[in-house]
Amino acid sequence: MKPILMHAALTLAALVVTACAQQGEQPVARRGQAPPVPLPPATPAAQPVQGGGQPAKPAAKTIFGHQQASLAHLKSLPEAQIGAARQHLQVAYGHTSHGSQIVSGMQGLDAFMGGRGRYAFNATGAGGALRLVDGAGYDEQGGLVGDAGWEAGEKLRFEDETRKFLGSPTAQGRGSKNPGINVVMWSFCGQMSGFDPQRQVKWYLDQMARLDAAYPGVTFVRMTGHLDGSGVAGRLNQNNELVRAACRQGGKWLFDFADIESYDPDGAEYLSRGGNDACGYNGGNWAQEWQSKHREGQDWYRCESAHSEPLNANRKAYAAWAMFAAIAAAKAGG
Repeated sequence: MKPILMHAALTLAALVVTACAQQGEQPVARRGQAPPVPLPPATPAAQPVQGGGQPAKPAAKTIFGHQQASLAHLKSLPEAQIGAARQHLQVAYGHTSHGSQIVSGMQGLDAFMGGRGRYAFNATGAGGALRLVDGAGYDEQGGLVGDAGWEAGEKLRFEDETRKFLGSPTAQGRGSKNPGINVVMWSFCGQMSGFDPQRQVKWYLDQMARLDAAYPGVTFVRMTGHLDGSGVAGRLNQNNELVRAACRQGGKWLFDFADIESYDPDGAEYLSRGGNDACGYNGGNWAQEWQSKHREGQDWYRCESAHSEPLNANRKAYAAWAMFAAIAAAKAGG
């Protein structure tokens, strides 16, 4: 596994908070027996290196960011590893608009890669596809409502949505209502830009730990919040760093949404240049620039990408499949 490049400390950019729609909800009593997770110390500043980034830190094998969001990396994975993910994983994914980028990218990936079904997925797993249950988003009548950042009193709602969807824990550590589900992911909308690290970020880490303890047969994937233009010193990046540190220290699976948005496919870094969720930066839009210089249908593919550019969703699909392959291998003891 290659190291994840980190980012350089530059002057604070203006904080842009992306508001996401959220339904009202009454406070819910806390459940679960796992002890609270202490917030890890903030990552110390490192000396800048060429390109504006920070010297790379050792990356846990459970962390998936821009280096795994690579077409070359995906192509390097043996077909058997992708097949094992399709065969052995059943994924439930709660998200709203920004989080849909992963699913949108996945929807176009198989055709882009030759249409052989290698990257096929659907809601049931029929036909040898990966089973991926998409959350209900804003539909209160569905399952896995909302995203990771919706609040419900003094906690985040995703924990109760997860427990409701999975059902009571079984002896195998799965959920009695959906015993096949063995991976659960929740993404944020713009909430990490404004979260208090001692309140909502801590809630998030504590609640994920409670789910880990309650359902040991399910892999819970953490995520960072999407870029907002506030740079290395902004609250968003500081909150994301707390999540990254907790995952490194605890060996937890992390889909590093923000890190993927911080680099183009050639490795140029944009977090320190005011990079945002649309792939804009102080000087242009890196995804549009890259797409214009490369061949559609060969180097990238057109797909939906909420609030952003197709290349962003492409890269998140690459990273998602790489992560699924690694989770399947870990569950098999590989």
